[in-house]
Order: sequence, then structure tokens, then C-alpha cells
Amino acid sequence: IDDSVGWPWLFRSPKAKNALELINEYHQTNALLPGMPKEELRNKFSSAMHITDAKNLEYMMDVLKDRGNLEFGPNLVKAAGFQVVYTPDQQKMMDQLAKIYEEAGFESPETDEVCAKFKDKAAARQLLYAMAEEGTLARISADGFINAKSLNEALEFIKATITKEGAVTLAQVRDRMNTSRKYALLVLDYCDAVKLTRLVEDRRVFY
Repeated sequence: IDDSVGWPWLFRSPKAKNALELINEYHQTNALLPGMPKEELRNKFSSAMHITDAKNLEYMMDVLKDRGNLEFGPNLVKAAGFQVVYTPDQQKMMDQLAKIYEEAGFESPETDEVCAKFKDKAAARQLLYAMAEEGTLARISADGFINAKSLNEALEFIKATITKEGAVTLAQVRDRMNTSRKYALLVLDYCDAVKLTRLVEDRRVFY
């Protein structure tokens, strides 16, 4: 992209929210989350700046990285220097959430049911996402969470079984997890989603 054709005006346009404004708005609305998901920033930024071409969007994202007022992590983007500071009550809530998922093990509870245990349901939900970013929990689906250690244990079994036998079945995962078909399938669907495995007939093989 040639800057001489006028791209810099996009950052000065009163109608266009720049990325830092979008991030700051996100921090204000989601004060307990460590940052905005990269894909969400891409979508909001491209919409605000009226960028429809994928290559142009990638160029502008690179420009944002070089400016230094945003910090880009593996999955999230935040304003430079932004840090979440939890209150004692919020830290207590995180400890309670961690215990719920640790006791649940492989049987990932419904997020709405977990949040319903707390007076501030919105804060509980935000804390779940924060804990997933910090590694205590893992996102097993779009709005589902699981104890990270339990998920890793299941993944290690799946990888070891495929390495040894060439494939793994739902029944094998269910038996190893000592749980129902529902929760075993949730883990296998996660493996497919992250491209660790793929389904071939009734067995999973490496992607």
C-alpha cells in the first residue's frame, strides 16, 4: 500500500475510531479482562476504518504494532501499560471459580450455571475469560471452560494413543476420562477445532 494515496487520513478522520480508542473502550467495558481478542479488534477496526481488503487490513495492523501504543500478545491486544488490578473480592471469586472447575475435572460445567452461583454474574463471566488467559482454565468451546490441568491430561492421552495406535476412539477417551460420552465428545471437538485431530469415520487421527 502506498501511503501517498491517502491512507494516513484514516487515522485523522473524525468519523473513524482508531484502534487505541477501540481498545480503551473495551478496557472500560471489560475492566476485568486483560485485553481484547485479536480477531475482535480486526473486525471492529476494519469496520470503523472501512477496510474491506484483507491485505490492506494486514498492512494497517502492522502499522498499529509499530506505533507502540498497543501491546500485541499471542491472543490479545491491550493498551500499552494496561494491567488488570483485582480487588480482594474479585480475587476471592477467582479462587472460588478455580475450585469449582478443579472439582469438576473433565466434566466441564455449564457457564451460565457457574455464574449463577455468584451475585455479580457479569463479573464472574469476565473472570472466567481472564482465568482462561492466565492459564488456570482453558476455553473448551465458544463459551465453555474446563480446568486447564484436566484438559492437558486428556490431550496427553489422546496424543499418546494416536501415536501408539494410529487413532483414538470416543469410547477410549470416555473410558480414560471416566465420564460420559457428552464430556468426552466435548474434548474431542476441541481437538478438532484446534486442529490437533480430525475425524475419520468413527476415529480421530492427527490433523
